[in-house]
Formats: sequence, structure tokens, C-alpha cells
Amino acid sequence: MKEASAEERALFVTFSAKPLFLHCREKYPSLSPLTPEEKRQIVSAVGLSEGHWYKCPNGHIYAIGECGGAMEKSTCPECNTVIGGESHRLAEGNELAPEMDGAQYPAWSEQANLNNYVIVDEV
Repeated sequence: MKEASAEERALFVTFSAKPLFLHCREKYPSLSPLTPEEKRQIVSAVGLSEGHWYKCPNGHIYAIGECGGAMEKSTCPECNTVIGGESHRLAEGNELAPEMDGAQYPAWSEQANLNNYVIVDEV
């Protein structure tokens, strides 16, 4: 068996350091955006309920676990803009990514909480 070249070793390190899809987008920028099926597979694999998916100001998708509310800031791994936020408030330019899971509201929001209750009109 032949020894791996420096390029192959670097490729292995890249794969182990970043998710595969990020590497593919960097190496092959002409790839089309995620298909609806790929989005369903990602959402299913991550296992978060609706409203946990967001996008940075440049449209790169990320997820927030736990309650789904932004409690800390970080940096987008694709463009280095601020992602997340503080005290359940998203950083400027960040927004819900309904294209991932069809959510109408963030998981932690008052709107989402109100949708958990059925209001019965009194007669």
C-alpha cells in the first residue's frame, strides 16, 4: 500500500476538522445549494424540533440547541460574521431559517409558545 501524499493527508485533516459539506462547498463553490431532501436529512440527523435553525447575515445556516434561543455569540465558520446572540435575542442580521424545517417562529419565542395552547372562546 502506498503512502498518502501531502495533499491527501491535508485533505484528511480538513475532513476531520470540518463537516464534509463545508469542505465540499469550499473546494467546489459551483455546487448548487442544498436540495430539499438534503435539508430534511440534516434536520433529521441533528434531531432538533422546529425553530432551532437560523442563518447568519450572509445566509449560512446554523442551529441553536437547548431551548433554541440565542444565549451566546459565536463566529460563522463560513464567513466569520457574528452568529447567535444574547438573552434570546439574535445578533444583528441573523434570522430564522424556515427553509430548513418550515418553522414560522423561533422555538423559544412567545409566538411559538402561544401556538402550544388552544384558546377556547367562552360562550
